[in-house]
Amino acid sequence: MTMMEAAAQIQIISLILHILYKATANAHLIAKELLIAQHLPGDPASVQYNKTRTKWVESKDILKCNTVARTDRNCVKIYWSAKDYNAFVYYQFQLDMFNAIIGAEDCVLETRAKNWLEAKNAFDGHGNNDDDSGGNSDSGAFALKISILIAVCNLLS
Repeated sequence: MTMMEAAAQIQIISLILHILYKATANAHLIAKELLIAQHLPGDPASVQYNKTRTKWVESKDILKCNTVARTDRNCVKIYWSAKDYNAFVYYQFQLDMFNAIIGAEDCVLETRAKNWLEAKNAFDGHGNNDDDSGGNSDSGAFALKISILIAVCNLLS
């Protein structure tokens, strides 16, 4: 092995060690993202959105819109009841804007998540009592997130 080859290998090893160090140093950030920044199919917000979207897709009202507009909120607003539309929009925004709304104070919500806050207020105004999460519990989704976190930490150590 020549000196050039040895130097190149040392640089590669140094780069790999640097990447591993950075990954380990930022493991707490990765863990935080895994725990709060993603929705899994069994999470209550995902279940509720899927139930509401399925209700829309299976309704006859969806056929009143052209093919492209059938999943557009404007079509849903025009042809569905206000209660169902508000639930649809609320759950959609809850998933789309999760990172902006989780643990946020009211003043932050008013600026960063105004659409979600308006949808939530409209949804709450209709007295929706459908709190059923489809038989799925928060603990199952949480346990899956914890197992993913442990797997990531094991890879980094």
